[in-house]
Amino acid sequence: MGGGGRSPLFATDPNSIDAAIRKQVQQGTAVLERTSASIARSTAIAVETEQVGTGVLGELNTQRDTLTRTRDRLIDTEGELTRSKRIIRTLSHNVLYNKILLVIIILLECAILAAVIYWKFFMK
Repeated sequence: MGGGGRSPLFATDPNSIDAAIRKQVQQGTAVLERTSASIARSTAIAVETEQVGTGVLGELNTQRDTLTRTRDRLIDTEGELTRSKRIIRTLSHNVLYNKILLVIIILLECAILAAVIYWKFFMK
């Protein structure tokens, strides 16, 4: 019953046991290094994502402020437009009243002129 079919860990030769342990340690170290590199890449991506997110939040805050100012200006403009409509309506009514008054004055002047002409030429 030879030891040729046995695992190196069960071999009686100390060199083969050390070599097997060394190989497992090297494999474990390689896995650990790959895992560490993967974690470092993931951390770098997370930091970059956080920076992008911070930038986006800053832009969104700026845009929110801009939209708030625009909304406030729109509300002010709406109030001014309402006020302007009232003023224009008042002016329109005043123009209509002035035209009516002007027509009445012209009709009175025509009536007075007709009366003066009648009195001047037909009352003698």
